[in-house]
Amino acid sequence: MKRAISIVMMIAGVATWGDDLASCRKAAEQGDARAQSQLGWFYGSGTGVEQNYAEAVKWYRMAAAQGDAYAQLQLGWHHANGAGVAKNSSAAAGWYLKAAEQGYAPAQYEIGMCYYGGQGVETNYQEAFKWLKAAAEQGHLKAQQDLALTYRFGGINAEKDPTEAAKFDRMAAEQGDPSAMYYTAVDYRDGEGVEKNVAEAAKWFLMAAKQGHDGAQYELGHCYAKGAGVNKSNTEAAKWFRMAAEQGHAMAQYELGLCYANGTGVNKNDEEAAKWFRMAAEQVEKEAIDWQREYGSKYIHYTSVKPFYSLGICYADGIGVKKNELEAVRWLCKAAENGESELGEELYGNACRKLVGLYWSGEASNIFLAVKWWWNEPANWSHYAVFAMLAVAAYLGGALSGKRSKEKSLKTDDGVETGAKA
Repeated sequence: MKRAISIVMMIAGVATWGDDLASCRKAAEQGDARAQSQLGWFYGSGTGVEQNYAEAVKWYRMAAAQGDAYAQLQLGWHHANGAGVAKNSSAAAGWYLKAAEQGYAPAQYEIGMCYYGGQGVETNYQEAFKWLKAAAEQGHLKAQQDLALTYRFGGINAEKDPTEAAKFDRMAAEQGDPSAMYYTAVDYRDGEGVEKNVAEAAKWFLMAAKQGHDGAQYELGHCYAKGAGVNKSNTEAAKWFRMAAEQGHAMAQYELGLCYANGTGVNKNDEEAAKWFRMAAEQVEKEAIDWQREYGSKYIHYTSVKPFYSLGICYADGIGVKKNELEAVRWLCKAAENGESELGEELYGNACRKLVGLYWSGEASNIFLAVKWWWNEPANWSHYAVFAMLAVAAYLGGALSGKRSKEKSLKTDDGVETGAKA
């Protein structure tokens, strides 16, 4: 869980004086802890005064000494970031802990993250989990998000628990977080940690989609395409696929391409279909390269290879683009090399057959690769030996024919042979 510690600028109870700096200062100078805490905020945020972290720290210290949890939290942030005071992660953790022990949720989250990352304290997943859960149960949004992920995949001293994951997803979703809304929808769609309910899934997908969550827009497109939890509507499906596609969601771009290719929910348009297939394919390819660079794995991770297949077919048959056999081979190979499990039996078989045809003759002609892809198509396995023999015979026949032509050209004008005999 990588994150930068963020300063909390205002909380209920601190803003007692509103923007009345003079009254706040007067009360702070008389020893009022809440006024001292808010005056620290004025200086820290530069509200009504020139921003001055050192002055903010001075007033926060006064309030913190009187047990003000908000001031203690802010002192933790200032020490963690070296703002107005020397950077000191141990001091930061100490202040976070003081506020956390008073039950202050933002501080509980921060000390939990300190224990998780070993910032100012020794790494301790048990303590990290304890404090994150305490914060989450008090309604701290980021803690709820982190706990949901922890329970979904397991980690930070917690076993994988779909029920708990769904619980914290829902808590964060009810605070209006679009990512949590998306995961809540996924929980209901898949029946993970809650009873499966496609209508409830569609409801949460819609709520997240309206806030611009591209994954939710993509999934909502599928809901409308299938009539899952909503009335089936190809027009609505295409609309939501487009919204996600325009945000750069690769698989939404692919689905929108299919809409144009088949005239589903939009007017059929081969050029638009090819455009969206290309955008999807190029993005998936880029994501795969980024994945390989990030994780240093020799294995390429593809979100899906179907955009590669569809773009390859467009180039092979000149659908929406100028026919280009080399581009067709490039994209179809990317699709087919990931195997039947990724493409599905029908598309994998089609890709193999297209590659056989492209390699058999034309710009990409290569008889051995034609044999390879003919053999890779499961329907042809029983005929492999016969085909291979014919292919080799055809290749050798072409080679021998070329050799004879070369020898013939070596004869002199008077018919004397200058080349070696075969």
